[in-house]
Amino acid sequence: MEQESKETVVKLREVQKGSKPVKTTSKNKPEISGAKADDVRDAVNKVMDTVESDTIPQASETERDADANSTIHETLDHTTQVWLSRFTHGLSPAALMGAWFDWATHMTTAPGKQLQLVEKANEKARRHIRYAFECAGTVENAEACIEPLPQDHRFRDDAWKMKPFNVIHQGFLMQQQWWHNVVTDVPGVTAQHERELQFLTRQGLDMFSPFNFPWTNPEVLKKTREEGGLNSVRGTQNYVQDMQNTLAGKVPDEVDSYRPGRDVAVTKEKIVYRNRLIELIQYKPLTDTVRAEPILIVPRSGS
Repeated sequence: MEQESKETVVKLREVQKGSKPVKTTSKNKPEISGAKADDVRDAVNKVMDTVESDTIPQASETERDADANSTIHETLDHTTQVWLSRFTHGLSPAALMGAWFDWATHMTTAPGKQLQLVEKANEKARRHIRYAFECAGTVENAEACIEPLPQDHRFRDDAWKMKPFNVIHQGFLMQQQWWHNVVTDVPGVTAQHERELQFLTRQGLDMFSPFNFPWTNPEVLKKTREEGGLNSVRGTQNYVQDMQNTLAGKVPDEVDSYRPGRDVAVTKEKIVYRNRLIELIQYKPLTDTVRAEPILIVPRSGS
C-alpha cells in the first residue's frame, strides 16, 4: 500500500513536470489547461483515497460485538418499559416518585400549610356531622352542604338525595375537596408536579367513590332489584374479559364492530408537524366557533 502511494506521488510529479508553463492572471493565480487539470485532479484524488484508506480505522470484531450487545440491552430495556406501562397506564414510576418527593419535602417545611389543612379538616368534619344530624331529624331531604363540580355527573340522579346515600356521597365530596387542598398551593412545589399530584390524587380518590361500589350506589341497587341480579353477572363477565385482554395485550372484541363514519366520528385531518418521534395531527373543526386554546391529545406510550 505504501509503495503504491509513492508511485502515485511520482506520477503526479511527472504530470506536473510534463505540463506546459501555466499562465497567470492579474491576480497571479495559475491557470491549467483542461486536459492537464483533469489528470492532476485524478492523481490527487487517488492519493487522497489511498491515504484515507490507510489512516481511517476500521471497526474491529470486538467493537462490532459490543454494538450488538448494546442493541440487545436497549431492546431489553424497551421491552421491560412496555410491559410495565401496561400496569401503570403509561405513567413513569420515576416521574411519580419525583413529584411525591417534591411535595413531601416542601410540606414538611411548611407549618403554616399544615395548620391550614388541620383547620379545614375540622371545619369539614363539623359540617358533615351537622348535615348528618339534619338528615336524621327530618323527613325531607336536607340542603346539601357541598355541590359536586360541574363536570362531575356521578351524583346527579335523584336517588343520591335519599338517605343514607346523601350522607355518604356528601362525605366523599368533602374528602375530595380536602385532598385537593393538600396537594395545592404548597410553597416550593413546582407547577408541573402540582398538576401531576392533583391528577393522581383525583384518580386515586375516584377509585373509592361510593359510585363505584354496588352497596353504596342507589342506581345499581335499583337496577339489581329490577333484573334479579343479572346485571351483576354480566358485569363480572366483562371484568374477567377485560383483565384477560389487559394481561394478553389484546384489544376488546367489540372494537371490530365500530366502523368509522357509522359508530365513530370521522373528522378531516392533516399532519402539521413530523419528526423522528411524533406526528402532530390537526383536525379540522366542524363548528363555526372553536375554543381559544386547542386540545392536545397525547396517546399513552407502550401501546
